[in-house]
Amino acid sequence: MKSIWFAVFVLGAVAIATPQAVADQDQIPLITWTPSDPPIFEFYFDNFIPPHPDRKVLQFVGEARSLVNASPATFQIYFDYLDASGATVLVPPPPFGYSNVLPADGSIYHIEGGPVILPFCPQRVSIHFEIASEVPIEFQGLFDHTCIPVPEPSAVVLLALGCAALSVRRRQR
Repeated sequence: MKSIWFAVFVLGAVAIATPQAVADQDQIPLITWTPSDPPIFEFYFDNFIPPHPDRKVLQFVGEARSLVNASPATFQIYFDYLDASGATVLVPPPPFGYSNVLPADGSIYHIEGGPVILPFCPQRVSIHFEIASEVPIEFQGLFDHTCIPVPEPSAVVLLALGCAALSVRRRQR
């Protein structure tokens, strides 16, 4: 019985000591774009950076609609970050991007870009929307740029639980 309580204590200590991911999410407000506006919107965000090593998730999820029932609207979503030398790196690299096509019926459609997982957590990230058609549109959504500690907390807890179970099993024999 002592070993079970010891295993529970060790598991709790490991769970508390493991760094937790802090959700870094920013709302992109409702944007109305018309053909007379510049075709690119850019939003820059600083990051909460937990202790290294980390990974970074970049993802956008939102909704958009074409404001004219004449032709479909097309736009692309890009992410970027500053690398160690201070240079800007686009993800995915041009001319690809995450392409979204909005049918010309004026209905609201789900749009997304990503997820992209970077092997580190950069100091600054940004999201870019590039409109590739001459149709007015509206869009909005949530930009997720969360740093995830490595090892992930759930992996550490599972490892500790497995070690505790092996310890209990060994003592029972």
